[in-house]
Amino acid sequence: MAAALSGVFSLFAAPVVFTADEAALEHGGIVGFYERSQAKPEVRIDGNSAIQIPTSSGSSTIFSQSNADVQLTRTQSLVGLRYVGRVQQLRYSAMVGQFRKYEVEFSSGSSTNRLEASDTGLVYGVGLAGSFIPESIASVGIGWDLQARESRVDFERFHSDAGTVPANQRLVEDELQLGVTATKRFGEVAPYAGGKVNRWITRLEDKGSGAQLSGHVDKASALVGIEWTPTQGNTGFVEASFFGDESVSAGWGFRF
Repeated sequence: MAAALSGVFSLFAAPVVFTADEAALEHGGIVGFYERSQAKPEVRIDGNSAIQIPTSSGSSTIFSQSNADVQLTRTQSLVGLRYVGRVQQLRYSAMVGQFRKYEVEFSSGSSTNRLEASDTGLVYGVGLAGSFIPESIASVGIGWDLQARESRVDFERFHSDAGTVPANQRLVEDELQLGVTATKRFGEVAPYAGGKVNRWITRLEDKGSGAQLSGHVDKASALVGIEWTPTQGNTGFVEASFFGDESVSAGWGFRF
């Protein structure tokens, strides 16, 4: 659901996780970022759901099971822009991005299938953050961060053992994240580490028939990152998360 500005923005592979460096943000900031991530959401199949794919002989149903939970492997890369503002001790944010690549892989019977999209799909979200313990010269800062975002992707291609055909499916995914980080500044560099809990609510829709599969899954992940402030008002960052949500993020921005 994948921007850091010296404790102002610390990207988690979805929205951005904020650290506890409150002094780094006086009024606001803007950051551009790149994110690549992989996660495993789930959808529920029942007897009334059928996602159809066109074939040379008509059409075929993607999922062969019924009344079962199916795990999807979702791989995505995106570029985005985030704005962060401050009201007293709280920080708020809004972000928007475009997917450069989006793939969903899943098993159907003995086959492995994949839905793909390139340069289509949008993601947007909002966030709120604060500090349990503000970061200072003498102490490590502990910050909290709550983020929500929605992704919408129209798939272009469907790959299976039989070949590649056009796709007419849409994926809508809502993501909620709660993160906690510890950060300590050493001159121009501020490393940080922490954890996050994500809930993904996923809906896979057939735009032709109107059929829909949906489900949700909760995952916990660890994250580490580093922010670099070479000059006043300019900051870059690199961040990675692993276990439940595997991702890598990087960006550059300015604060004011």
